[in-house]
Amino acid sequence: MASVLCAKENRLLPPFFLPMVQLKLAFTLDHETGLPQGCHIYEYRDSNKLVEEFMLLANMAVAHKIYRAFPERALLRRHPPPQTKMLNDLVEFCDQMGLPMDFTSSGALNVSAGGWEVGGGR
Repeated sequence: MASVLCAKENRLLPPFFLPMVQLKLAFTLDHETGLPQGCHIYEYRDSNKLVEEFMLLANMAVAHKIYRAFPERALLRRHPPPQTKMLNDLVEFCDQMGLPMDFTSSGALNVSAGGWEVGGGR
């Protein structure tokens, strides 16, 4: 299934899809007390991405089916566009930091952000 998704990933995902990469902090707990003993960055595996991609596709498929079955009654959530002032502030900040980012669309943003690594630049 992973190879099928990887081969078709660009065709399956909508052009507005913007994956968000976030680090997740995980804690190791003492078995007796339940108190934290240490922490580490959670390892994000390809299987995590696979599950997320299929969940997104399933949600989209269900939304389309609901809308087709009940066009007059369907209530579907849609994210609002970004606030212009906040986006302009972000563009200005990135320019000041020397970060070449393209904010013309979510796809362009995804491509321009794709070359950056957490904590290490390009």
